[in-house]
Amino acid sequence: MEYSLRSVDHPEFSESHWERFYALLVALRARGLGNPPPANWEALKARVMGRVGARDGFRQWVLFEGERPTGWVVLVPRGKTPDGRGVAVLNFSFEPELDVTQVAPQIAAKLVGVLAEEGCEVVHAMSPETHLDCLRQAWGGTILSRMVRYRLDRERANRALIEQWLAEYPERFPELRMDVFDELPDEHIDAWLTTFRQFTEDMPNEGGPSMPFAMTREEVGRLKEFRRKNRQFLYTAALFDSNGQMIGHSNLQTPTYPPVEWHQAMTGVARPWRGRGLSKWLKAALFVQTGLDFPESRYIVTEMRSVNEPILTVNRAMGYEKTGEGYEWSIEVEALKQFARFHP
Repeated sequence: MEYSLRSVDHPEFSESHWERFYALLVALRARGLGNPPPANWEALKARVMGRVGARDGFRQWVLFEGERPTGWVVLVPRGKTPDGRGVAVLNFSFEPELDVTQVAPQIAAKLVGVLAEEGCEVVHAMSPETHLDCLRQAWGGTILSRMVRYRLDRERANRALIEQWLAEYPERFPELRMDVFDELPDEHIDAWLTTFRQFTEDMPNEGGPSMPFAMTREEVGRLKEFRRKNRQFLYTAALFDSNGQMIGHSNLQTPTYPPVEWHQAMTGVARPWRGRGLSKWLKAALFVQTGLDFPESRYIVTEMRSVNEPILTVNRAMGYEKTGEGYEWSIEVEALKQFARFHP
């Protein structure tokens, strides 16, 4: 059977393609894979095309076997390595039955052209589902860290402990202030970007280089507008010291509306304040506030490196359960070019 990668923003990507792509996401989700799809294919198209417009260099393709979708690939340029090389982040998902060796050369060839346009020399990928390690194996990518995915069911969460944290930390740290925003105010964006970059640089790993994930104020603004148009929410819990300086934050975002499932990311505390358990306060505050604002909320999902023991300890205490594991990995663009050249 012939495989093809079709760009979602190509004029020939029709309503029928979107309908079939949506059916694939629904089928994957029914097997416990991927994120919850939106309500219908029209909402999926609005979400994806909104990302194309909101995120610098965002590209997405759908993999077809004949006329049947069997996976998707996303590539986003994302900052530079410490030695100044451009990095792109790769996300993807395939049906577990797919023989990736049949499509790995085609995907590599497609990415190489785009990476050259963007001036990227390194590709980073995170695949917290075991069957998705197939692409790294086919290309010969280098494992950087083990990744794990956890999910918290609100009905099984340790609510007594969460309430204890919310009562305990304001007494232990009266000089600190906690705010929970359903959309981060503009006056806090620069501070958020600064701490965000520090977290990505310091995040525990297994000895490999940290993945840069720089964002600009302009991109944050476009993503905010994207969420507004697509009825998505990004809650931020932020900690401030006595001078009003942001010293920590955590995010909860919804991929769909109504927000039955949330995705938690970027929980961290500034260097001088680490080691005091403040991430518990951040995560507890978001858990409670999103539950109050959206009673239909049921699950919170998060992915992290397996060596991030401080956050893993907090998650386990709250009641998170592991639902997937895989790898964070990278490949040099030059190696990707060689693979595409010798595997036509």
